[in-house]
Amino acid sequence: MIFEDRREAGRQLGLALEGRRYGMQALLILGIPRGGLVVAEEVAHVLATPMDVIIAHKLRAPKELIIVPRASHLFEEPGALDKVAEPARDWFMKHFLPQA
Repeated sequence: MIFEDRREAGRQLGLALEGRRYGMQALLILGIPRGGLVVAEEVAHVLATPMDVIIAHKLRAPKELIIVPRASHLFEEPGALDKVAEPARDWFMKHFLPQA
C-alpha cells in the first residue's frame, strides 16, 4: 500500500486500529520526531485519544524477531495485525515501562 503522504498513512493506520484497544484501559499515542509526529497526530485524531511526543536517543533494548506465518507485508490476512501488535505491545511494555 502506498500513501499520498504521512497524514494519509496516519489516517489509514488509525482506521485500521479503530476498535482495537488490546485490553488497555487508557490509550496514548506517542509520536517520534522526524516523520512520526504527523502520523501519530492523525492516528490520535481518528482514535479520539491523546497524543504525546517521545524523544529518543539510541534506544538500547534487545532485538526480537517474530515471524507471523502466512502474513503479507500489508497484514491483510484475518488476524495478522493482531498477531503482530500484541508482541510489539508486550515488547514495549517490557523494555520501556518502569518495573514495579
